[in-house]
Amino acid sequence: AVGRRYCEAIVRHGGVPVLICNNLSSIHRYSEILDGLLLSGTAIDVDPIFYGETFHHKTTITHPTRTQYDMAIAQKMLDNGKPVLGINYGCQLINVMHGGTLHQHMIEDVPTAGGHTQERLLVYPQHTVSVNPETRLYDLIFAADSIGAESTTNAETKCIELNVNSYHHQCIKTVGPGLRVAARATDGIIEGVEVVSGNFCMGVQWHAEFLSNCADYAIFKAFIEASANE
Repeated sequence: AVGRRYCEAIVRHGGVPVLICNNLSSIHRYSEILDGLLLSGTAIDVDPIFYGETFHHKTTITHPTRTQYDMAIAQKMLDNGKPVLGINYGCQLINVMHGGTLHQHMIEDVPTAGGHTQERLLVYPQHTVSVNPETRLYDLIFAADSIGAESTTNAETKCIELNVNSYHHQCIKTVGPGLRVAARATDGIIEGVEVVSGNFCMGVQWHAEFLSNCADYAIFKAFIEASANE
């Protein structure tokens, strides 16, 4: 999978090849090698040109070449029937590549939103999200028997109430066709999306890689199992 750091070409350091990638000519080769693709969080934002908007806030920081590459290889992986998991930026990118849009600066665009940029370490939870019971995300959490002290089930809505960490200034505005909302924060911010049908393709807005709750383990377990089947 493409990690947090990347380079413009293949370089060598101490005789060991270091592979990274925003060269579009590499997509076919890498999509054949990879069993699954993890789109990680990053300090950059999805360039608004990819969802038909212009910059409207000074906090938007982009790397169009990387975004173009990430979208292209993710689409190629899906075309090949391989799983894709998006974290934070990766969640937003999955939405944009399906035709969705983003709020470029949540604090200004959604004044009712709050508490999405925590100051303490990301191993600690920041706010609650509700996981839609009619989603793959919900099913995999239950299948893994991962409801524990960090999670409860709302008796009225049947949603899983999950405590998650949070560090993002952008968020999903409109959901792309072919996707559905898998999770929302209590302030209404979309915290997870997934494909309605097809192979494994899911994005969560929180940093699940910190494994701060039992559901995070279930998400990665499902992704690894889907990748192992390829």
